[in-house]
Amino acid sequence: MAFATLFNKKVGCPSSQDLLDHGRACLASAHSLRIEVHLAYCDFCNAELQLLNRHQNTQDEYSFAEMPSQLRGLAERLLHGGATPFQTLSGFEENRRT
Repeated sequence: MAFATLFNKKVGCPSSQDLLDHGRACLASAHSLRIEVHLAYCDFCNAELQLLNRHQNTQDEYSFAEMPSQLRGLAERLLHGGATPFQTLSGFEENRRT
């Protein structure tokens, strides 16, 4: 009985970041050589590297928006178990009106 090989990342596969760094020639030669050898037999990592190279956009800069204080308070109360979602939401509505 023949078993089909699963097309997925395995424990020994390099990380996505390592694949990107390899493609950009940002790795030490020994580490890059290990990835080259791996790519010679791993179809999944080859496909992942092609996808990463095709869709990478190094020009974009990202910034994170500050969470509104009322929403942050709601999330903290829910996470710390200080109130049920309905109690917290009713308090949120009361705070919004004031």
